[in-house]
Formats: sequence, C-alpha cells, structure tokens
Amino acid sequence: PGNVKPSAISGLLADPRSWFGQRGMAQELGFDRDRMQEVLKIKEQANDKFRAADYFSAKCLYSGSLEMLERCCLHLEKADEVWEGIKNNMALCDIKRQEWARAIETTTEILTRNPSNTKALYRRGVGRIGQGKLRDAQKDLEMVVEMEPDNSDARQKL
Repeated sequence: PGNVKPSAISGLLADPRSWFGQRGMAQELGFDRDRMQEVLKIKEQANDKFRAADYFSAKCLYSGSLEMLERCCLHLEKADEVWEGIKNNMALCDIKRQEWARAIETTTEILTRNPSNTKALYRRGVGRIGQGKLRDAQKDLEMVVEMEPDNSDARQKL
C-alpha cells in the first residue's frame, strides 16, 4: 500500500476483468453457470421430494439450492426468477406442514422484491388464513384476483 497509487486501486475496483484478464473472467462466468446448473439440479431433487409428499426433505433441498444460488449466482441472467421460484416452493412446503408464520415470512420477502408475484400473494393469503388473520388474507387474495381475474384458487379462498 505504501507505494501503490490510489488510482491503481480504484482502477482494479472499477474493472474486475483486470483481476483475471478476459480469459479468466470467461472461465469464472462458466464456473458460475455450472454452479447455476447445480442449483437447478438440487431444486429438481427437491421437487421430486415434494411430489412424494416429503415436505421436510423438499424444504431442506430447496434451502440448499437457495444458499448456493445466493453465494455464487445472483449476478447471472434469470437468477431473480430462480430465487423467487425456490422461495415460493419453500413457502409451499411450509404451508403443507402448517408452518404458517414461516410461509408468511418467506412470501413477504418475495413480495418485498417483487410485489406482483401472485404465487407469493396467494400463499401468504393461505398462511394468513391458517393463522386466523382473515382480513389480511382477504386483502392478499383480492390482490391476486385483481391481477389474475381467472385465478380460481384465490376466488375459492375468498
């Protein structure tokens, strides 16, 4: 640090390609894409557990795929969509296990990032019904119907 010019440091920070060079950056991106494929593979294993009604194991696998996604892949294209999908699936596991507070917490986190996610709104409404918070549930479900007028599940819950 004594004889490194501040402008040299800011240059490194401004252009991460200089850390690895063009080829190194491409290799890093390829590695991250491989990790994303692993995230999707684990998510599919969780889906299999869910279909088998093993909601606890499914939630554990979804949690693992989410952790990997958040550690390495959030900068990749489609990462937000994958993140929302995993979180929604985790909330559904919580609903199946009647863990209402967790379902509400997870779906609220999704809605903070994407207020128009109707799956999260619907699932939060279901969680609120489970907790007996019927007015709050009604608001969520009405918003779902407003965004998706043909959503028969939300209409039925109302």
